[in-house]
Amino acid sequence: TMTWVSDGSETFPGWKVCWAAQPPSLPPPLPPPSLPPLAPCPLGDVCTTGPCLITDGGSCATSPDFPNDYPNLEGCTIYNVPPVGLDV
Repeated sequence: TMTWVSDGSETFPGWKVCWAAQPPSLPPPLPPPSLPPLAPCPLGDVCTTGPCLITDGGSCATSPDFPNDYPNLEGCTIYNVPPVGLDV
């Protein structure tokens, strides 16, 4: 799980993070009880909350308005990311 939040001080060019595709494995562990529950996500899919987008056939995620500057006071959580190296 990755969480991103922008503050209200400045905006910067957006970001894109990608991971290598791999076949589905066991379902991911449930988040700790102190975190709000995430929406159900189909096995093998990467999902997001908030304004971030899943792109490139499910192998990347981008900030809002990528490649332009992302807005102030935004945030998202990207979950069910496969346990592989990331390319940012």
